[in-house]
Amino acid sequence: MSHGKSGSGWLVTSLLFFLGWVFMYADRTILSPVQGVIREEFLLSNAEVGLITSVFFIMYTAVQIPSGLLGDRFGRTKIILFGFMVFGAATALTHFASSFLMLILIRILAGFGEGFYYGPQYAISSDSTPPKYRALGYAINQ
Repeated sequence: MSHGKSGSGWLVTSLLFFLGWVFMYADRTILSPVQGVIREEFLLSNAEVGLITSVFFIMYTAVQIPSGLLGDRFGRTKIILFGFMVFGAATALTHFASSFLMLILIRILAGFGEGFYYGPQYAISSDSTPPKYRALGYAINQ
């Protein structure tokens, strides 16, 4: 990703980050329309179905501060890529969840992976977007 503030590299960076947010929001919101199927497949109560989303968001939130610190130390792009690999693996593993516990663990892993995106993404956006286009850049990658 371009970290310079000249040319149109900031726009490419913003568009890539936009796609990252699209994939993550798709992952988060897909559970709502399939809750009934999950409830039937695993014979779950409403509370157990809610727990699936809760553990994801707890992990997603908990990882955001450490991911920013790690991004500053080891490189923001590396941290984002690591998180996306974990998130992608968790998404693929969801297909193989054969128990409620396995599904919970996979959603925790997905939240862990997605949590690595937020802080480093904003830092890269700030660094790469010229001040003149900052509002547009932030609007694109949100």
